[in-house]
Amino acid sequence: MQIKEKSSIIREIKSLLLTLEKNNINYLILRNYDFLAGDEKDFDDLDILIQDNQFSQVKRLLFLNKFRKRNEVFYKYTSHDRFLRIHPRSERNFAEYLIFPNTKILFSNRKKQGFFYRLSDEDYLISLISHAILGKHQVQEKYLEEYKNLINKNLNKKYIFSVLSYAFGRDSASQILTKIKQNKVQEIPLKKYYSNFLLKNPRIFYKILKVNSKRKSSRYLRLFKGSLVCFVGPDGSGKTTLLQETNKAVKQPTTLKKEVIHFGSPIKSRFYRSFDLPLKILRTYLNIISGKVTFTDRYIYLTFRRKPFLNRIVRLLAPTPSAVFLAKAPPEIVRKRRQELTIDQIKTLYELYEKIPGINQIDTTLPLQKSKDLVLKKFPLEYK
Repeated sequence: MQIKEKSSIIREIKSLLLTLEKNNINYLILRNYDFLAGDEKDFDDLDILIQDNQFSQVKRLLFLNKFRKRNEVFYKYTSHDRFLRIHPRSERNFAEYLIFPNTKILFSNRKKQGFFYRLSDEDYLISLISHAILGKHQVQEKYLEEYKNLINKNLNKKYIFSVLSYAFGRDSASQILTKIKQNKVQEIPLKKYYSNFLLKNPRIFYKILKVNSKRKSSRYLRLFKGSLVCFVGPDGSGKTTLLQETNKAVKQPTTLKKEVIHFGSPIKSRFYRSFDLPLKILRTYLNIISGKVTFTDRYIYLTFRRKPFLNRIVRLLAPTPSAVFLAKAPPEIVRKRRQELTIDQIKTLYELYEKIPGINQIDTTLPLQKSKDLVLKKFPLEYK
């Protein structure tokens, strides 16, 4: 990540965290905060633990700060082809923190590092253990060095042992800490301790079941909610270039799959198009059902434009886009780029496109980066 890009993201995060402080919100950055402390590691997302009684207030503040929501995660485009991803978690609905007898202690133990609050070193080590056992069911390689560094610090071992004993029993707590000291974290029998934790307290078992089922069900909420983003305009208007650049920029803001579908037909045959167009519409529907983001070069708006009845049928059968972007350039410039159309034909096409409900016009005579930024600011990250 470039220095300019990194500083832009840190400024955005700092602004958000200061907003939380001004509104007396108790928060904790759970992990991966090395990025904010100046580490060279790349940024993925920011996991923040919020007190349950303040969770709805935090969501409102994120929306006021122009974040958009998809499932449990909030996103904001910050230029440089980057999406800032914030994952606020309520203490009540966070299975990994059921390991603590009382999660309020996390907020009383928190430490301030620079401009942000984080877990204490003791609670961070416990959280890594709970993250491995209750969350991921595996020890992730990226945290191996963290275990080693933390266990060698001057920590309050008695406190760590008491929390782990509460969750897993004294013998298990002792075995877990011994494996970490021996730098054998990956040998910890995670499934065994997960079962012990569930069986130790029936109420916790139902809490874990409830939280995990909610987390899994959120994955299925993506179904039938895929975004459809269309780029239209006469040939030579810059729509294809704008689509390609937008597609590149959306690297993985929401860990979604994406696909580009070209609605223009390479073969000028009515017979071919009678099969090609329905197949593309069907493919678009399948993408929506599976939760994909679909970008289209052209769409169905000018299909059968000289036969209004058939045009209305096609529009009725095709899915409604989440957003439509019209690549707008002066007809004289479009004419220079492509000689196939006359200036009058280009003007007529623009008149037809401008009648599309809710269309967003993008000036493609602007620098490409600026045009792309305008698209990404309106890109439908959230699913309604």
